[in-house]
Order: sequence, then C-alpha cells, then structure tokens
Amino acid sequence: MHGIHNLMERYLDNTISEDDRLELIKILRQGHADEALKDKIGETLRAEILSGDKPSESEKSMSGDIFEQILADDRPSHNRFAAFVQYAASLLILAVVGSLLYFQKTDDHPSANSMAITTMDVVSKANTGNETQRISLPDGSVILLEPGGEVRYPEKFGKVREVSLSGEAFFEVTKDAAHPFLVYANEVTTKVLGTSFRIKANREEKEVVVAVKTGKVSVSAKSINYKFRDASIDEITLTPNQQAIYDRREHVVVKKVVEKPVVVTEQAALKSSYINEQIVQILTALSESYAVDIRYNAEALSGCTLTSDIIEAEGLFDQLDIICSALGGSYTLENDASIVIESNGCSNVKP
Repeated sequence: MHGIHNLMERYLDNTISEDDRLELIKILRQGHADEALKDKIGETLRAEILSGDKPSESEKSMSGDIFEQILADDRPSHNRFAAFVQYAASLLILAVVGSLLYFQKTDDHPSANSMAITTMDVVSKANTGNETQRISLPDGSVILLEPGGEVRYPEKFGKVREVSLSGEAFFEVTKDAAHPFLVYANEVTTKVLGTSFRIKANREEKEVVVAVKTGKVSVSAKSINYKFRDASIDEITLTPNQQAIYDRREHVVVKKVVEKPVVVTEQAALKSSYINEQIVQILTALSESYAVDIRYNAEALSGCTLTSDIIEAEGLFDQLDIICSALGGSYTLENDASIVIESNGCSNVKP
C-alpha cells in the first residue's frame, strides 16, 4: 500500500496519470480501500476531532459501506472510483459541518481548563481571563494563549503532534524532527518541526494570520465549503519576520513582512548614527539583520550617503523611513514578503 496516499491526492487534484489511476483502482480492489480512506481523510478528520466533534458510530460505519458499494458496483473502474471520491467527499463535509456546529455551541458556554471528548483523551483549555495564559503541552512545547482563545490537544501526542486553535496564541515548539507539529486554526494548517510563531484565528474575523519569529513553518489552507476539494491553496513556507495572511472570504493568501520585525542576526554595519555612510551598505546590513529581502536600484543609489542620528532602538520600518526621507523616495511591502524601495537616487535631493 506504499504510495496510496500520494496516488489519492493526485487523483483528487486531477494530476494523476492513467497508469497510476489503474494502479489505484487495483489497490482498491485488493481490499486496502478502508485504510486508504483513513489515510486520505485522516489529517482533515483529526482536525475536526481535535476541534471537539467526535464522529458518531453511524458516521464511522459509513466508511465500510462506502467500499462495499464501490467494489460491488459493476460500473467501469473509472466511474467506480469516481463514486469513491463522491462518498469520501460526503464524509469530509459531514465532519466539517459537525465541527462548525460544535464550535457554535461552545461559543455560548465557554469554560476555562475544561476537559473535552474524554473518550478521545483530548484536553480543551479556554482563556476566559484578561491576561495571557501559559499552557504546557505533553512534549514540552508552550502555548501563550491570549484572552478569548481556546486550544484542544491530546493528553498524549502520537507520531504527529496536533493542536486545534481558536483565537490568538504564541507557540514555542520543542524541536522534534521525527514528530511534526501541526496547528489547525479555522481553515489554515500550520506545520512545524521546532520554532516559535504566532497565530491569529478569531472565528468572527475574515483573516487568519500566521507570523514567524524563529525557525521555519509551512502554511496551507482549505476552504470550508462544498467546493473544498478544489479550493485548497498551495503550501507556502515562512521564515523569521514573515507572515501569511489568509483571506477566508476570497480564499487567497499573501506573504508579508510582520508588523514588528525583530533582529535575526546582529550586523556591525548598523550604528546608532551615521556620517556620510553609504546607503547601499546600510540597506544590505538591514536586509541581513532582519532576514528580509530589500530590493532597490543599486546603481541609482550607489553614490548616496546618509548623515543622521538613528536611535539604536528604532525598528526596521523606522530606519527605512529615515533612509527614504533622505532619498526623497518611499518603500512598499510586497505580497512575497519583500520590501521595495522606490527612489531615483540622491542627485536631486536637497541636503
């Protein structure tokens, strides 16, 4: 059954070859379909379970019924597998709708440090206070949960460390390459090995934001509607000082520089004040210090210098404001997490 998940993923994405499609049908006929379905819907369904909605016995029994009907069908193999896709989609829709109903119910009855789904050994904690709440996870990772937020996670992690979040929280994840760490927040899934990052996923807001402080994370999203199989976005990678902003209504994601970038690597070239310092050198040092791609016309700025008192505690954007003011230019934050400086150089700028 090696590769079954990949085959099913490519079939649903309509990128599978005819030979691989036939191989997938062969696997279904050999009786491995039940495990294949579990693998395919597992990640999505687990997210819903962690969100507080345990599949009913009737829903679980549907899994076996699906394959009995498919394998007993005398239609051509392609149509037979199409039926499999339809049934699998129905199961997922049912799970998603169930979780939404669960969240809607819990909104009316929030409870701090309450246990949820005891039969599944899932812990549910809600911050109903006015201060940030520190939560320690079974693997040593830490969640700093903001007021109004809620998290759910297993009492004991398995091969994959999974957490469901509603609201805003900062994560400090213990590094463990053998056990990926996944956070489900509305439609967005954030996957990490070990890093620190913040997620804002308030149910009433139209955006979900994932901002990285250290390390690297991948972010993907799947729209919760009847077209969810065709609405997934490509996985994007975030590094320090980058954030992914997912629009839940338009189902689009952009990658931006975070609102308050922090220094990643100290640079000796950055000083508290400058006297006739080459601006290109300052921009290069800023880019390396904050691990941010800063783009500009190097030729146009090659002869430009800066004389200015820059307070040492000033942030990246404050320093860029000072530089652009000296150049008579401006900068923009692009949707690929880069910064573009627009300036015609310093020849026409009055001292």
